[in-house]
Amino acid sequence: MSQGIRARQNGFERASKQQFRIGIKRIWRCVLVIGRRADITTSGAPLVYVLADRPNPTRYDIAAPGVVTSAPVQRQIIADLRRTRPKAVVRWTDPVTAAPEPNGSGRSSGVRLLDAYLAAAYRPAARYGAWVVLVPRS
Repeated sequence: MSQGIRARQNGFERASKQQFRIGIKRIWRCVLVIGRRADITTSGAPLVYVLADRPNPTRYDIAAPGVVTSAPVQRQIIADLRRTRPKAVVRWTDPVTAAPEPNGSGRSSGVRLLDAYLAAAYRPAARYGAWVVLVPRS
């Protein structure tokens, strides 16, 4: 079992609230939580900001399909990340975050600017189940 993982229920792995909060507070002052892919989103995890007691460096707390999957918004998120330089980004890699749905949120926008930026600017530092902590490359 991965460090920080306490239980597996309904297909989701969970770290205890205390372990998650302690881990996050040790490494960063703000956090961006993003799903598995930037071009498609069917779920988000805005509660992480509350549990971590850390602000989002962008104005997009909710991963709304058609909003955060658009090129203008991804450019704004990238600009916010460059401006605030968060020491970590949390990527929720559970397949549910990009699961096919019979509506617009289940279709790719084709925009992967944020994915490309994160791959170039951040690297994986830790994994807690489906949660990957990315830290700056330099």
